[in-house]
Amino acid sequence: MTLPAVTVEIGFDSGGAKQSLGTAYDDLVWTDVTAYVLAKDGITFSRGRAEAGQAAAAGQLTVSFDNTDGRFSPGTTGGPYGAVHTRMPIRVSAINSGPYSPTYFAPADYDTTDSTVTLWLGFITDVDWDVRGAEARGYTPEVLGCPIYPSAGLDERYQYTHSEHPFKSIKDWHVAGMIQDASFLINFAHAKGHPSCGYGGAIKNLALGCMTGTTRSAMHDVMHVDPYWFPERCPDAAAFKALLASCPHGGLVEDKHKPGHIHLHFEECNQCGRCLKVAPAGSLKIDAANFHAFQEACAISTAVTLSTFAPEKRTHLVLATHMTPVCDCFGFTSMPILPDAGLFGSDDLVALETAVLDMTGKSRLIEENLPTSMEVHTREGHPFRWLHGPLKDPYLVTAYAEQLGLGSRKYELVDVYPVEQVFQNEAVYIQAH
Repeated sequence: MTLPAVTVEIGFDSGGAKQSLGTAYDDLVWTDVTAYVLAKDGITFSRGRAEAGQAAAAGQLTVSFDNTDGRFSPGTTGGPYGAVHTRMPIRVSAINSGPYSPTYFAPADYDTTDSTVTLWLGFITDVDWDVRGAEARGYTPEVLGCPIYPSAGLDERYQYTHSEHPFKSIKDWHVAGMIQDASFLINFAHAKGHPSCGYGGAIKNLALGCMTGTTRSAMHDVMHVDPYWFPERCPDAAAFKALLASCPHGGLVEDKHKPGHIHLHFEECNQCGRCLKVAPAGSLKIDAANFHAFQEACAISTAVTLSTFAPEKRTHLVLATHMTPVCDCFGFTSMPILPDAGLFGSDDLVALETAVLDMTGKSRLIEENLPTSMEVHTREGHPFRWLHGPLKDPYLVTAYAEQLGLGSRKYELVDVYPVEQVFQNEAVYIQAH
């Protein structure tokens, strides 16, 4: 019996071009580093669980190297391999040169060439502060079956800068490094309401979830670029005070940087118009341009992220169950406000979002489950629009995304797992004698 020869290779930068887990597999240039593997530690790969009663653990590949001269240390630039950085691709291959045919267990995303098996492990990303508390919310590597990584590193500074789509006050878009380094993107979103745009699904999941914190903040700030407050038309202090008090949702506050100026919290504003009834003529404007800016920013952000993945390397899923009125990131939940619609999936992001909105838009808004702090004042369009206001139309982001070439709003809905209808048989009673 001939055992397979094991080879360990790393995709160091080649010819001045940076290589990472985001580099197309066929384009990677590999360097054999098997000679530096510490034999005493060996190469170990674990996956699954040892006993039936245990939780399934995340797959893990461990290789130890002799790094006496520092050739593998991240940050090294003058060593034999040039610049060394984190997230470089590594592969362990078992070349079968005889009749021995071992069985390899690997995730779905692996490359097989002849008798060479290369292991690629999946992972889930989140912002650094959520990764630190992930276990408190019920998701851990043991539950998910894969590691959870901060998308932009432990210090929120690992990023790639893109300048191809400036928008209003945003000059650069900073894609989280772990996202762009990934070789395949599975965009798994939960459908729910959102106070900035009415609805949060697959597009918003990418738009905010794949950017660094600074870019996310800048995306919300675009709603303040177009002026909405004109202080010269409200010189009276009493009128200013009455204006602040007119919003029952706390949407109007005095600007902490500019005393005497209004700061509008667009998330809290449902465009009810109470403020306009007390504002001096021309002093305050509730305009579609401000609200729509966030949705356009979300579409552009999504386009930037998707540009780092080949079309065949991305897919999208939306879970439209237990749909709550606001974003999951608020840190609390509530009773569902729409009936469950199911799980939707597509490689066409725009078609997917349109289908989810169409299906949920046919549902009845469960008003008795609404938080007491929220109200319905319009009954036109999607139920999420009823709740968050007429200028927060959930469909708007799909139109922006279609204009950017991210997909089509036309779709065909194929029910691959129909809901089973349960019919109760008529009860038969047997009389006692």
